[in-house]
Amino acid sequence: SYVSVLGVHDIIVHDYGPGNKMVTMHVEVPAESKLTAVHEIIDKIERRLNEQFSCRALIHIDPVSVGDEKFEEIKQKFSEHLTEFSFTVHDFQVAKCVTHTEITFDVEVPFSCERTDDEIKSDINRFSENISADDGENYVCVVEVDRF
Repeated sequence: SYVSVLGVHDIIVHDYGPGNKMVTMHVEVPAESKLTAVHEIIDKIERRLNEQFSCRALIHIDPVSVGDEKFEEIKQKFSEHLTEFSFTVHDFQVAKCVTHTEITFDVEVPFSCERTDDEIKSDINRFSENISADDGENYVCVVEVDRF
């Protein structure tokens, strides 16, 4: 079965000297995809990178919910909130757990922002608590701050 790549982010090229390059990246695929199909496309990407750029590749897979209204609603709320601070969100994932709903994402913050990573995470957690109360859910955020 066919798997589409929805996005790529967190690309890092490692140069360990002549003939020894490696690239790491996160590749977003639909969460509903069959594991064997995802494995096949990731292998193809790794081989192609090796053929075209003579580098080894290590790819992390990020499953993304596609067409899930609740997922899109939660993502929109966080994106709008963080846009107020000129921050952007990527690698957004929502996982329904037994006792809570875990929301995991990376927030891109300019180096010029004087707020600390901990202050930003605290603000996001307060926001999460507010929308948890509004939605009648227990959202728990796992946030990575990426500076650019």
